[in-house]
Amino acid sequence: MRHKANSVLSSASAFISGALAVSLIGVGCQPPDPRLPAERLPQKITSTLPTTVSLPLVVLPAGPTTDPKKVALGGQLYFDGRLSGDGTITCATCHALETGGTDSPLLTSAGIRSQMGPINSPTVFNSHFNIAQFWDGRAATLEEQVNGPVENPLEMGATWADVIARLQAVPAYVTAFQDAYGEEITKENTAHAIAEYERTLLTPSRFDRFGAGDVAALTTEERAGLQIFMTIGCTSCHAGPLLGGQSFEKMGSVRDYFNHRIGELTNADLGRFNFTQLPADKHKFKVPTLRNVALTAPYFHDGYAKTLEDAVKLMANHQLGRTLSNADTAQIVAFLNSLTGENLPTKPALAPPRVTAAELVVPAEVIPDDSLSPEDIEAPAADGVPAAPATTPAPASAP
Repeated sequence: MRHKANSVLSSASAFISGALAVSLIGVGCQPPDPRLPAERLPQKITSTLPTTVSLPLVVLPAGPTTDPKKVALGGQLYFDGRLSGDGTITCATCHALETGGTDSPLLTSAGIRSQMGPINSPTVFNSHFNIAQFWDGRAATLEEQVNGPVENPLEMGATWADVIARLQAVPAYVTAFQDAYGEEITKENTAHAIAEYERTLLTPSRFDRFGAGDVAALTTEERAGLQIFMTIGCTSCHAGPLLGGQSFEKMGSVRDYFNHRIGELTNADLGRFNFTQLPADKHKFKVPTLRNVALTAPYFHDGYAKTLEDAVKLMANHQLGRTLSNADTAQIVAFLNSLTGENLPTKPALAPPRVTAAELVVPAEVIPDDSLSPEDIEAPAADGVPAAPATTPAPASAP
């Protein structure tokens, strides 16, 4: 995945070679020295506005070549409740197309039997270009990501054996899999079909038209916001075609985020450490993409920031050691709004076969409600931060 991301950056940089670089002040794209007091940090922005996209930002590349039959099949499966234990949860439950590929405005994702997971659901849009999937990067591919939620008891609460049996009982699916894959239905080709559909969920925006030479695609305010965004160092993390998704960074690298948030730390707060078990990875998370960010509130892995303005100010403070004015914040937010896709993906015309009443049966392997102790189920703390799970596995739904 890292090789793929580097290839994307290389090809995109070739596309924009010769682009006008923005004049940066002070530390440029690097975070300022955390020893500097806030009043000594550079606050003024040069008046020269960018006229195109320049590195380390790049326009969104074209997506990979996909098989139309597999994409169509994956689109049906993405919206099919047969992948969950009781037929009520689909991939679109936590990654809805109409809310930017997330389950906005939920703080954390809701799974089978309304159980709340411990982490905010990132967008599925453009996820093909992520360096890895999930906040902690534990899945290297979209196929690996698809596999996780199905058997997680807090999410879809099924077993792959039951899912495959259900799909095989639908003649239309038997035919579609044979037509697309030339074989019977398996866990592997089911996950591949869904991943193939997800690879098509790309959202080019006005920002990309701007990068292709259409200066009028962004307003003066949005261009000013882009310049501030680059000048103060946001691109040290939010870079590449996704303006994020290419690295893992510590939450609160300059100023302690969790001390500001207050409330007890949760297992989810440990971030990438939960996957690698390396002390250096504590509180590190995959940098989220900023594409379509205006659609996906609340923000951060814990959903703490309720508005985009809040998120911008908090990140400037805790990641860069900067205090932004309301005016600068408003211009950055204006720029971020330009990253919303102009033609967002819509639900496929071919719907999945209807789930019958006979299929709405919770498999025996799924943990029943009365076996879950209070500490096993995520309950928001008084400050709105989810409490830590004691014994349940971390949900796998968010890419």
